[in-house]
Amino acid sequence: MEEYSGQSRIEGYSGQNRIEGYSGQNRIEGYSGQNRIEEYSGQNRMEEYLGQNRIEGYSGQNRMEEYSEQSRIEGYSGQNRMEEYSGQSRIEGYSRQNRMEGYSGQSRIEGYSGQNRMEGYSGQNRMEGYSGQNRMVGYSDRTEWRDI
Repeated sequence: MEEYSGQSRIEGYSGQNRIEGYSGQNRIEGYSGQNRIEEYSGQNRMEEYLGQNRIEGYSGQNRMEEYSEQSRIEGYSGQNRMEEYSGQSRIEGYSRQNRMEGYSGQSRIEGYSGQNRMEGYSGQNRMEGYSGQNRMVGYSDRTEWRDI
């Protein structure tokens, strides 16, 4: 936020903080050290964490919504596992190694591009409408499909 010093995210923070008037890796208001409440910085597990977090609005290895980097929920960027992930995700709207619908890269659901395992994949897929090394109906390349 405004008037931050270091990797902070709130006003008047010093260091990697995410609350007001925090110093160090804290997780509560006015905490000093490795704490475990909301608006923490570092390896946290709540909302709006920065670093290895696991809730919404995290940055780093998170596991909830709106994560950035290795996350696992919606709106993640990196190794995520939910919708609208960017990177190695596993849900819808992922980019890179995903595993759900609308993924790009090594995905495993519908509408994947790359090594996928569902319908509408491009690359090494394993479902219908694949292009490349597939194993279902209507494949192009090395396929083992049959007319259903």
